[in-house]
Amino acid sequence: MVKTKGVERSVSNWKSGVAGASGRYAEGIQATNDWQEKAMAAEDRYAAGIQSAVANRSREKGLSKVSNSDWKSKTASKGTVRWAPGVNAAESDYRKGLAPVLSVIEGVALPERTNDAAANVAGRVTPIAVALQNAKREGRL
Repeated sequence: MVKTKGVERSVSNWKSGVAGASGRYAEGIQATNDWQEKAMAAEDRYAAGIQSAVANRSREKGLSKVSNSDWKSKTASKGTVRWAPGVNAAESDYRKGLAPVLSVIEGVALPERTNDAAANVAGRVTPIAVALQNAKREGRL
C-alpha cells in the first residue's frame, strides 16, 4: 500500500505554506512580462480540453483586451492581499477534494523499489496515475 501524510498533515502543510507566500506572489507577478503571449500560445491546448467554452474564441478575445501593465497592476493590488485569506477560506474545499485522492493513492499496492529508476517509475508511479485516472473517470474524484 502507498503511505501518504494523510489528510490532516497534508492540510496543515498546505495552510502553513501560505504564510510567506504573499511576498513571493508579488515578486512573481512583477517578474512576469510575457503572460499574454504564453496564454495565447496555450489556446490550442485549452480549446482541446474545453471545446464548448472556446467555440467562439471568447478567451482569446478577453485576453486581447488586457495589457500587461493592467494585468500586473490589478493582479498585484488584488491578489497579494487576497491570497492567504482565500487559501484559508478554502480549507474545507481543499480537505474535501484531497481526502478521496489520498484514499485512492493509499489503496494502491506497489512493488518493492529496485535499482532501476525507469522500472521504479513504471512499476510505482504508473499504478498510482492509472488508479487516479480510473477514479476520476468513474466519478469518484
